[in-house]
Amino acid sequence: MKNDFIASNLVDFAGTRAAYDSKSAYYGAHVGGGYVLGLGEAASLDCYGRYLWTHQDGDDVRLTTGETVNFDAVNSQRTQLGGRLTWATKYVNPYVGAAWEHEFDGQAAASVHGIALDEPSMKGDTGIGEIGVTLAETVSKNIGLDLGLQGYTGEKEGVAGTARLSFNW
Repeated sequence: MKNDFIASNLVDFAGTRAAYDSKSAYYGAHVGGGYVLGLGEAASLDCYGRYLWTHQDGDDVRLTTGETVNFDAVNSQRTQLGGRLTWATKYVNPYVGAAWEHEFDGQAAASVHGIALDEPSMKGDTGIGEIGVTLAETVSKNIGLDLGLQGYTGEKEGVAGTARLSFNW
């Protein structure tokens, strides 16, 4: 994980803006399972559950203003339960889905000169909605295309997009 930070409103007495560069290892794992339920000839419902774990190592960075910030390691444990409804058509497979995610802890601690900074936390629940389309295999058995849009509400809020192109040979 690489992070370049420059503050627009955090300056020292000489007018130097606070900035730093940080690098630390980031890794994770997940396990999950699901079941695809056929709903007639053209529709299916994919129900799933996942457990996700991620870790980011801590780092000590020196600000351009001279202070040292100590970032602790961050661990995250989440579960997701959800479903995706897909319709099969001749050329494209549109889909819509919803999921519930629960973050068990996910706090990020830091300190300056031994004084603890406020700890942001992602602990809580998030609702996830998605809509998208996948290129049907009848167009090409070797090319895959998936375009999607996800929305998040609750502890996490925002919008994300997905564009995935794959080639199989």
